[in-house]
Amino acid sequence: MGVLLRRHRHHVASRLKQALTGAIIMGAGAAAGLLLAVPFERAMGETFRIAESVGVSACVPPCPDPDAGAGSRLSGVGSRPPTTEFRDPLSILFIGDIMLDRLVATRVKKAKDPAYPFVGIRDGNGRYFRGQDLVVANLEGPVAAAHASPVKTNDFAFATTSAPLLYRVGIDAVSQANNHALDQGREAAFESKKYLRNAGIVVFGDQVYDDATSSLAYVEKNGWKIALLGFNDTDNRVDLKEAEEAVRRATTTADLVIVYMHWGVEYRATPDSRQTDLAHWFIDRGAHAVIGSHPHWMQSVEVYNGRPIAYSLGNFVFDQDWSSETRYGLAVKLVHDETSSALRLHPVSITRSQPVFLLGKERDKRLKRLANISDATWSEEIKQGTIALSGIE
Repeated sequence: MGVLLRRHRHHVASRLKQALTGAIIMGAGAAAGLLLAVPFERAMGETFRIAESVGVSACVPPCPDPDAGAGSRLSGVGSRPPTTEFRDPLSILFIGDIMLDRLVATRVKKAKDPAYPFVGIRDGNGRYFRGQDLVVANLEGPVAAAHASPVKTNDFAFATTSAPLLYRVGIDAVSQANNHALDQGREAAFESKKYLRNAGIVVFGDQVYDDATSSLAYVEKNGWKIALLGFNDTDNRVDLKEAEEAVRRATTTADLVIVYMHWGVEYRATPDSRQTDLAHWFIDRGAHAVIGSHPHWMQSVEVYNGRPIAYSLGNFVFDQDWSSETRYGLAVKLVHDETSSALRLHPVSITRSQPVFLLGKERDKRLKRLANISDATWSEEIKQGTIALSGIE
């Protein structure tokens, strides 16, 4: 009984701490801060963050009731057995393609500010992505010491200073499972992972290889073990045999298994059959969520067997100023605790390679578009910006 009372007091204290910390931040200044909540600090090479507020809602209403639901904390193929330890709530923010070469690099140089692409999401205290337990992105190319002569039309390389910059602005993990990871060759791809890891960033995924060693990485936050799996299905189709083994390993060792895919056809608003088949395949094998990139447009969202799929987040930092849809993106946040889960939807607007999180009428307009291209079953929830989930327990 004493143990239960101590656990209960810890639970209540944790919720009170979260409520008091408040729900402020993100976007262009203090107003945009209402979307994603609570402060964080980085010190001595470690990340210290307070979990997202539950007592004070940081989502766009209606928000899921954190005390609703019951059952084991996990469901799915190969899930680890339940634990009796209480864990703080978890928020994982997924953002789309980040490309730091070409015109983005020119704009950074002209601004004389290495953090130029992220100015729109910096709060008044100079903090980025404040309050997120984990921020995950697709890094659309290698961090490389030199830019070799191009061998294809779009041939990217990012300065080695990009790695500590990404860490400093709050990005915790990046996928290198995309069709630009090998733009500077295999040796440079290896060096890219080294630069990123030395900066404190978790790297997962490969342009070609789909085995667990290449695709899988783990992160632990708030007592949760999260498996991140990256796969590229654009210029190299996923090896399903190797991918299945990687997912199996992840589901037997992690609490949450997230697949970040690079797939589909560029400049389309809806996924093709290959994307939907793969997304369902991964969830059938135990993935708790599937997130996509590559099309450079925001694509539809779906819930399959109670688990979320965001087919494409579109761009986040890019220089594709030449069309409307490439100047928008989508960030999705998976919020999860012992009793409930939800997917929160945050539309993004990109101006001169600087993303901001939309508010008000512009936000509503983009969520309405997302609802119109997605499964009508979830239309109202999408318009409100929050989808409650039943398959992640």
